[in-house]
Amino acid sequence: MNFDYIFKVVVVGLKNIGKSSLVRSNHEYDHIDCMDTLGVHFQTIFQVHNNLRIQLQLWNVKMSSKFKQLYPSYLQGARGYILYFEKSDKESFKNLNKWIKVIRNFRGSNTPIILIGHQSGLENLVNEKEIESFMKKNKLVKSYLSYNDTKNERDLIFKVLIKQIMRSIDSCKTNDKVTRDPLEIQHLYDNIFQA
Repeated sequence: MNFDYIFKVVVVGLKNIGKSSLVRSNHEYDHIDCMDTLGVHFQTIFQVHNNLRIQLQLWNVKMSSKFKQLYPSYLQGARGYILYFEKSDKESFKNLNKWIKVIRNFRGSNTPIILIGHQSGLENLVNEKEIESFMKKNKLVKSYLSYNDTKNERDLIFKVLIKQIMRSIDSCKTNDKVTRDPLEIQHLYDNIFQA
């Protein structure tokens, strides 16, 4: 199958909070699971946007010190990012501050980022004011979606992300694009995550 665009999208967040439910969402999509050997799960999703055939290559990054040396290479070449947290797990939300620092330092401030709050059915410990404050602080305009494991919500997440990626391509803000050497980003990652 030919595509008009192929976009790499990196999904980050703490482990065991439901990221895989988004990435492995449907058996009709192609997927490769290298979680135990490489610290990442790959999945492709196919969408049509404005009559363009688009393939999203999702990289679900496993949070583990065992794989942290590989994180910079996982971030390279990504056109968009999904920051994923569990609403009943305050630590998973706080962890996103570290990831957004790494992403912004690595790719610049105009990189499309979607914030996903997974709703597991447990009590919400992250309130809407905290989410709004995080979005404002990190300039994530219209980038937050709540997720309850439904196909319609998954499709909406990917449509919103594709729309943001296409907008970033159209704007061609190359002067804001930051790409760093993998060793430099590894050092940056180590400093942020050890703080």
